[in-house]
Amino acid sequence: MPLPFFICINLCLKHTSPCAKFAVSSTRKPHLSSILKIPRSRTHDSFVNAESIDSLLSKDIDVVIDAIDGLNSKVNLICKAKENGLAIISSMGAAGKTDASKIKISDLFETSVCPLARFVRRRLRRQGVSENIQCVYSEEPPNNNTKALLLKSEEELNPDLNSELIREPDHGRERPPLGTVPYVTGIFGLMLANLTIDTILN
Repeated sequence: MPLPFFICINLCLKHTSPCAKFAVSSTRKPHLSSILKIPRSRTHDSFVNAESIDSLLSKDIDVVIDAIDGLNSKVNLICKAKENGLAIISSMGAAGKTDASKIKISDLFETSVCPLARFVRRRLRRQGVSENIQCVYSEEPPNNNTKALLLKSEEELNPDLNSELIREPDHGRERPPLGTVPYVTGIFGLMLANLTIDTILN
């Protein structure tokens, strides 16, 4: 019997051709189906926010996998999953990282170094959430450029920031692009998969 799970991404494949400007829901479904041989799957081309979250989560989901970049959407998803008693696994920041040996698994509230994890912890505590969120993160300090962009992109965004800005279609706000190395994001994904399997089995 197939195990229900929910992967939440909230991004577009903006920098890859021919996938540019297409939602992940439309580009990833055929790829996943061909690899995993899943006979039935459902995709939702929807931006996760306070208004849409109730329509996306249900009680029969075994694990919610959060791979959202935006802070507000990330916190909304985690809070709603906790409220509904759903297991949730979260991915923290992989941008600007190159050292695979620094990628770790931990409770979100025991992480260190990662700026995104710090922002998420701060927001979650305001919502009364302070424990039991497994995550994948890196203990590698971000380089100066990435650190500056992370700070500005989430809570201290400077509208005069002198860089190319990205606006997600029909929602969200402008954010500076943060570079990633493919093998780092790949390891993040594999460790999320490992956590998901462990959560379901245990």
